Amino acid sequence: MSEPVARWKCEASGEVQRVGYREVVRRAATARGLVGSVWNDTNDEFLVHIDVQGSSRILGEFLGAITGEQGLGRAESVRRTGTLQVDPSLTKFKVIRGDPALETVDLAERSAQLLTALLGETRGIAKETHEIVNETRGISKATHEIANETRGISKETHEIANETRGIAKETHEIASATRGIAEETRGIAAVGRETLREVKASKVRLDRIAEAMRADVQGSLQVLTRDVEALKAQVAALQQELHHQGAVGRTARSTG
Repeated sequence: MSEPVARWKCEASGEVQRVGYREVVRRAATARGLVGSVWNDTNDEFLVHIDVQGSSRILGEFLGAITGEQGLGRAESVRRTGTLQVDPSLTKFKVIRGDPALETVDLAERSAQLLTALLGETRGIAKETHEIVNETRGISKATHEIANETRGISKETHEIANETRGIAKETHEIASATRGIAEETRGIAAVGRETLREVKASKVRLDRIAEAMRADVQGSLQVLTRDVEALKAQVAALQQELHHQGAVGRTARSTG
């Protein structure tokens, strides 16, 4: 099924005359299979007219493609201004030009303007180039000074490298000595651990002996306490007996 065909009347405004804009429009239309024509407005140098026919789907894309910066010019606005009757006889897209003499004059004037602008830009570029050359000389001088400093740094780096190798050698010797000390330390640590185990075992034995001695002392103290209590009882009984005998004696003397 073929796509519907439409024919639009459009206007492009902006810097669109004498800048090759009509050729931009022709190439964009041809690339999309569109047909029609484009021409300059004879009364408004900032306006171009477009008659374009083709697929309705493609026409909107075409207007977007010819809007904005276009080579030396700029289309500020490209808009559809109306709809025309489809013409099956149109087979290509063409540029409609005006009077050849006027076209030539316009082209010459535009070329002169472009050359003047280009000359101004060239002078500016020449000035910038001169400044860059001066900066380059300064950079070259600075680079030479840096090269001299770099050579000095290289010499110092070589000396540091030699010192580093000496330090590396001493570090290797210290590392070897450290490994020996580490081995001895591990041996001492092993002996210390064994000694600690023996001390702990001895402490356990001493604790057991002390506990047994405390038990013996407590037993002896209990026996001694019982003996003392028994002795106290005997002394009390003897005192009581002596007291009784004295009382009897005093009674006998008083009656005699």
